[in-house]
Amino acid sequence: ESSNIESKESLIEYKDIVMRGDIYNIIENKELEVYYQTQVLINSSEIIGTELLLRWNHPIWGLIYPVEFLEIAKETGMIFPIGSWVLSQICKTYKEWLDKGYKNIDITVNLSSVQMTEKGFISELKEILKFYGLKPNFLIFEIKESMLLDECQNIALDINELRSMGIRIALGGFGTVYSSFYYLSTFDIDILKIDRFFIRKIKEGDRNKRLIKAMINFGENLGIDIVSEGIETLEELLFLKMANCNLGQGYLYSKEVSQTVFEKILNKKILIPRAIKASSKWEIENRRKFFRVEFTDYLEGDMKILEVQGMKLNLGSTPILI
Repeated sequence: ESSNIESKESLIEYKDIVMRGDIYNIIENKELEVYYQTQVLINSSEIIGTELLLRWNHPIWGLIYPVEFLEIAKETGMIFPIGSWVLSQICKTYKEWLDKGYKNIDITVNLSSVQMTEKGFISELKEILKFYGLKPNFLIFEIKESMLLDECQNIALDINELRSMGIRIALGGFGTVYSSFYYLSTFDIDILKIDRFFIRKIKEGDRNKRLIKAMINFGENLGIDIVSEGIETLEELLFLKMANCNLGQGYLYSKEVSQTVFEKILNKKILIPRAIKASSKWEIENRRKFFRVEFTDYLEGDMKILEVQGMKLNLGSTPILI
């Protein structure tokens, strides 16, 4: 067991070292990729926006999520060129969508405190918008409560200027930090995003449901839009409908997808939740060439990583469901 722990730690350290060296070429090598998760009006399933999600398609490690590389980007200073690339990519893509005749939608982008407090961030944003001939009112910048804890005074000025341009501000992870209500009294926030942590707890009883309902009522009373993140089950969706939550996103509608796939979703204009689709017989079609056995339960298996780049590993195994 001790050997397995040491092997895992060595692998993590090795991956970290490789990423720190490679991140300087992340833009030049075209390894950054943008994915989109659809946002809908819960009552009508109408597509009204998307959240932009960044991935690093590393030549060795495959898709790396921001939670793994953004801290490295901040420490190395690469957060700034990455941020500029993202802003340019958003505006370029949105201009293409308008030219193709797609409906106007909102695009939500996550910002770090380092980006927002960077000198010249807003002026650069204005230049990019001007270059593509876009008005900024399609943009929603999402900030986390933890950001406000660290950079309260500096961010307040940026928020005010961004809102004066017509850009809306979303507060992500609402309810996960003890000082949530303080921030709402200090900053002008347009959208509250209920963290998926709370959405998952809907099935755990009335107490959790009352808590979410209170959040939704709170936003309504302040005239703030509420977005529920991480909707994955029909039970969660039905409760949110009854609780009058107006906006939602999650795997029940769509996972994060590439630009090509998202454009196909945009063409639909309405995105029916998967659970409702699956209940329609005409949607269930076996298109495999060979005979398929349908199981009522998952199969349990074990997965092992034996080798990475020629380096033999002994990490033990982890149970998986098939």
